[in-house]
Amino acid sequence: MRDAKQLALMKVLLLSIITFMLLALPAMAQEATAVMNISVNVVSGTTLNEVSPLSIGSKGEVLNQGVVDFITPPNIDTDVTIDANILLSNDSGDEILAETDSTTQRSDSRLRIELETDISKQLANASGHYSGKVNTVVSYF
Repeated sequence: MRDAKQLALMKVLLLSIITFMLLALPAMAQEATAVMNISVNVVSGTTLNEVSPLSIGSKGEVLNQGVVDFITPPNIDTDVTIDANILLSNDSGDEILAETDSTTQRSDSRLRIELETDISKQLANASGHYSGKVNTVVSYF
């Protein structure tokens, strides 16, 4: 019964699909960069303020945090879940496992999720186009 009530009270489901692109420079350089584009589907009850991509430089450093920032209805209890790991793969079947490092900041009815990842150790042998996704779900009760 509790699960049915929670589902009935859920006002908004945000599904953040993050697409990773790792582009390797010529094989001699052994460098790659990554850009994660974030798309958000707002079901209802939320005002979306900002969505920005996560960019990673050729040495694995975060150039720009991925951000989802929105305002929820007042006095609503929220629960945020974010995938802990992201599996990236390229056309050749090579894979990179990246851990997400996210921060959730709450202020009144404003919720800001900042997403980072560290793939610097895996970039040494990276080449080709990598893609993957991470899901972020915000439930309102």
